Formats: sequence, structure tokens, C-alpha cells
Amino acid sequence: MRYFDVLDRMGQSKDIKKFLVVKSGESIDIETVMQFKAPKTRGNTLIKAVVMPGGKLNLKGVIKIDKGAELVEAFLRQSVLLIGENSMATAIPELEIESNEVRASHAAAIGRVDEEQLFYLMSRGLSQDEAVKSIIKAFLNE
Repeated sequence: MRYFDVLDRMGQSKDIKKFLVVKSGESIDIETVMQFKAPKTRGNTLIKAVVMPGGKLNLKGVIKIDKGAELVEAFLRQSVLLIGENSMATAIPELEIESNEVRASHAAAIGRVDEEQLFYLMSRGLSQDEAVKSIIKAFLNE
């Protein structure tokens, strides 16, 4: 899948949020591109994903700032929560900047369920499945 957004009017602003769950046995490749063609534009891209046991996710995210697009502010964040031992993910954030006087950054994080959080929730009476579901819900809502 490929998602492509263009900001081509001065002062334009766009916030994109994508949430997904990769099911067991599923393999998904996603690329998101936010291209800035006009000056004084602002854009944020947030991608949050949960990869279930046996699932595989490849994320690529690109911020592209064209020549002449001055005073752009752009941010890309990719966050992935892996469930189970055999879930896998890669996250590749990229910046392609051809203009000066811009503020652009990216962040990517991939992690598994924290065993201490899981233990804590289970010590409060939740089953392991309920505890994992609570952790997933908290991850997607943060």
C-alpha cells in the first residue's frame, strides 16, 4: 500500500494519523509520503501499528521537501508494538530535503509488550489475554 499526500498551497497544514493491526500470518508493506511543494506549510504524520503473532510489517515513511518550499515544518512518527515472539517489523523513516530554512524530523520505535507491565496487570486479576488487550488499547490511545 502507498499513501501519498501533497501540500502545494502556501500556509496549508495537514495532520495524518494511521492506525493498523497486522493479523497473525499477514504480511503488509506500507509506504507513506508527505511532499511539501509550497512555502510555509506544516505537516505531521503519525503511524501506529500492532503486529500480532506471526505477522510481518514493513513501514517506510518519507518527508519530501521540494526546492523553494521554505519555512516548512514537518514531522514523521512511526510506532510499532509487537505481540508474541514471532511477530516482526521494520520501520524506515526518511527525509528528502531540497530547501533551506525548514524544520523536519522523524522518529521510529519498535517494541514488544513490556513484561513488567504484563506481570503488574496479571497480578491485579487480569488474565494474560486481557492484560495484552489492555496494553494494546493503551498503546493505540497514547
